[in-house]
Amino acid sequence: MNQQHTNRLSSWARLVGLALLLGVGVLASLGLASGTVHAATTLTVTNCSNDSQLQADVSTANSDNANDTITFACSGAIPLTSTLNITGSMTLDGSGQSVTLDGNNSVQVLSVDSGVSFTLNALTIAHGSGVVTDGGGGGIYNQGTLSISNSTVSGNSASRGGGGIYNQETLSISNSTVSGNSAPSGEGGGIEIHLSIVNNIGGSIVAANTGGDCSVSGFLIDQGYNLSSDSSCGFTASTSQQNTNPMLASGLANNGGPTQTLALLDGSPAINKIPASACTVTTDQRGISRPQGPACDIGAFEFRVPVLSLPSSPLTVDATSPQGATVTYTATLYGQRRGESARYHDGQLPGGGQRRRRPGQ
Repeated sequence: MNQQHTNRLSSWARLVGLALLLGVGVLASLGLASGTVHAATTLTVTNCSNDSQLQADVSTANSDNANDTITFACSGAIPLTSTLNITGSMTLDGSGQSVTLDGNNSVQVLSVDSGVSFTLNALTIAHGSGVVTDGGGGGIYNQGTLSISNSTVSGNSASRGGGGIYNQETLSISNSTVSGNSAPSGEGGGIEIHLSIVNNIGGSIVAANTGGDCSVSGFLIDQGYNLSSDSSCGFTASTSQQNTNPMLASGLANNGGPTQTLALLDGSPAINKIPASACTVTTDQRGISRPQGPACDIGAFEFRVPVLSLPSSPLTVDATSPQGATVTYTATLYGQRRGESARYHDGQLPGGGQRRRRPGQ
């Protein structure tokens, strides 16, 4: 009896073990069928002369769907041959470089799918055309969760709403500039928020957009320190400004690096408006430190007071004519364009000043 009992126990043990092995195999096969889980990785674009590498890296990040980060080791305007379709969660980060994603007025720049979390940082979105995806969102068409910081959206257009950004899900914008975009009248040349309830904008300029700065059919929370050139965005916080000319440069330009940004002009109402205690970013889109004055500026661009660096060595001229001599020297102006140089003649100083010389001086 003992031997039979032992044999029965041994048989049961073998059956249980076999069942466990089969279970593990089934679970493993199910895991393989559902796809491999990827850890978040960093992909680096090294070629900004065309969009082939960027498109490939976006495709990889879409497949991973693991919040990959795409960075840049090059600068310049990347001409897009087709829309960057974001179907997996990821971040595009231009920090440390100067990168423009350029739609060449022929393609939509970015399209973000539903269920996706997408972060855009320190980049310029320019010249996108919203002729697809219902004709909205020339720069960005968003159906997911979109976060934009320290970026510029300009020169984009849409045949319907949201020339710069069309949003129908979740949108957060901080320390950015949305200007110079266009859409039909009343449909949000800058931003259209369509039936979405989670939308936050803070420390940003949404101004000078054709067709209105915003079109809001959902909810938009003004987080303060915003500026708009009309009242369509509903920037009613005590620290925000509506119906105000931001005094921006007339168009995208090189303002300290190959990227295109919209510079604040001297005297802009966006300058020195965000207290240092409320300034959550340490640099602007170009990498210029914030603040440059007693407080930070609204938008993606931090204004710097130009500093004129004159030659350190004395200028000696042996002039014998009664009219004197012409002295030509190079003075370097550090300000909106880093390292910009200008030539001043005959003692003429910037701003209309001039130093009068006597013969022989």
